[in-house]
Amino acid sequence: MNPEALSSIYAERVNVKFSEVSMQEINVKPNPALRTKGSALACFDCKAISIVRSEFKNIKSTQGGAIFIQETEVSKKVTDKYGKYVINETVIEYCSAVTGGAIFIDNTHYMTISSSRF
Repeated sequence: MNPEALSSIYAERVNVKFSEVSMQEINVKPNPALRTKGSALACFDCKAISIVRSEFKNIKSTQGGAIFIQETEVSKKVTDKYGKYVINETVIEYCSAVTGGAIFIDNTHYMTISSSRF
């Protein structure tokens, strides 16, 4: 738990893999510096994201309470395929944001969410 943190992980142009990760109580205290993009994970032009059997609870930000994913045209490849961004068997509860309460996905080619609970 990290109730006073503004964010946990900022990633750019990397592979991100979470397995059995738990993140809770992030950015929940009243704070004028509220994290604007994904308080648990903010990922920009990531090569791949795999989040499996994980949980995100009570996390707040302005866009994508728990997770923010943004992919620019420059980072997209012809060889990209399904499985590039995957969330599987994951629980995301009590997360909030102005837009994208749990997850904010911007301009991605392939996003798969399966067997998960919101």
